[in-house]
Amino acid sequence: MCEYLIWQSAALLTGFLIDCLLGDPYCLPHPVRAIGRLIDILDKKLRHGEKDPRDLSRGVITVVIVCLISVAVPAALLFLAWGLSRWLWYGLSSIMCWQLLAARQLAKEASKVRKHLEAGDVEGARTAVSYIVGRDTNVLDDKGICRAAVETVAENASDGVIA
Repeated sequence: MCEYLIWQSAALLTGFLIDCLLGDPYCLPHPVRAIGRLIDILDKKLRHGEKDPRDLSRGVITVVIVCLISVAVPAALLFLAWGLSRWLWYGLSSIMCWQLLAARQLAKEASKVRKHLEAGDVEGARTAVSYIVGRDTNVLDDKGICRAAVETVAENASDGVIA
C-alpha cells in the first residue's frame, strides 16, 4: 500500500506540473468531451428526441451507464498498467491526473472573459464564458457573465484542483 501511495503521489505531482506547463491543448482529445459525446449518444438512443413520462428512468439509466464507463475504463487501464510495469502505470496515471486537473486551462479561459469585459465587449465575453459554463449565456449581462465565470472557476478549482 505504501508503494502505491508513493507512485500515486508522484503521478499526481507530475500531472499537476504538466498541467502548469501545457494546460489543455485544443488539439488533443479530452475525456470530458468523450463523456459528453457518450451522454449525447445515450440520450438519442434512449429518448429518441421526444418527451416521455419515462424520461426520469431513462435519465437514471444514462447516469448509471456513464458513471460505470467513466470509472471502469480508466480503472481497468490503470489496473492493467500496474500489472505490466510501474513506469507504464506512472505515465498513464500522470496523464490522467493532468487531464483531470485542467487548472491552467480554466485560468486561461476565465482570463479571456475578463479581457472581453474590460474592453466592454459583452458579446465576446458571452462567447468566452460559454466555453466554461453549462448555462445559456445569451441572456447574461456583464454582471451575469462575470458571476458565471467566477462561479465556475470557484467550483472547478474546488472540485478539480483542491479536492
